[in-house]
Amino acid sequence: VTVYAAGVLAFAGFVARQLTAGHPLFTVSLFRSRRFTMSVLIKAAADATFAGVLMIVVRYMVVERDYPRTTAAWVLLPAVGGM
Repeated sequence: VTVYAAGVLAFAGFVARQLTAGHPLFTVSLFRSRRFTMSVLIKAAADATFAGVLMIVVRYMVVERDYPRTTAAWVLLPAVGGM
């Protein structure tokens, strides 16, 4: 829980800095566009889903199929590269 709280605080600080910086890394006003905001949220959801499925598949390969961890990683490497 502490790590999540630290992450939220760091993100809030980053956004606050970007709003006040003379030359920000990205323009926060881009998020006023609904199309841009939705595309970012959909991409984040897709990445989170992929990471979750990948964790389950790795566990299945190691526990149920008795693959060594390194072999499971090598087998799944093309999927990670494709993402």
